[in-house]
Amino acid sequence: MADLFKWDQDLLSGEAYDELLTRLEAGGAGSPAGRFYHVCYGRPDHLKIVDVWDSPRHFQEFAEELMPVLVDLGGKPMEADVCPVYDISRPPWKGTATPGCLLARFEPPGMNGSQYEEIMKRLAEAGYGEPPERLYHVCYREERGLRMISVWQNGQAYRACFEQVVRICLDLRIPGVPLAEPAVQDVHHLIDGSPLVPSSRS
Repeated sequence: MADLFKWDQDLLSGEAYDELLTRLEAGGAGSPAGRFYHVCYGRPDHLKIVDVWDSPRHFQEFAEELMPVLVDLGGKPMEADVCPVYDISRPPWKGTATPGCLLARFEPPGMNGSQYEEIMKRLAEAGYGEPPERLYHVCYREERGLRMISVWQNGQAYRACFEQVVRICLDLRIPGVPLAEPAVQDVHHLIDGSPLVPSSRS
């Protein structure tokens, strides 16, 4: 089991965020226990964050280290939206994002588990099951259905995969999904330093 924590508010500027990472690393909190992924994305003056943690307890332990530094840099402690993770997949990659990486946030109306499973199955059959250009993919559950966030090395690879998703959805007659264009933004920083999270599909 895992939980996705997302902050859609303006947390810090790019310069302050970079200083935050430096201070956390210096204090021994740069790679906290229980955090599977960390993605910072958006405009330099409006950065957003998505984390995946193995438990709220580990996040709270990290928050005790994070919040004093965040406040000192002019940030405001804000509550995250917390959602259960449904599925995670990624290639065998570790490191930080290179310039030009993109985050795609896909929020199709009313997608359910069986639809998601069929889409992923057909993507694999078409050769898009684990594209090497996709650094990170997480599917999580909100009240309105399943949502997806993925990080890509470049826009060309992302568009090719998404066009395949649209074709699959049209073939399966999944209403609404082909009309839901993902929101795409630049990645500022990506940290992936943990093993694969066991799927919590249900």
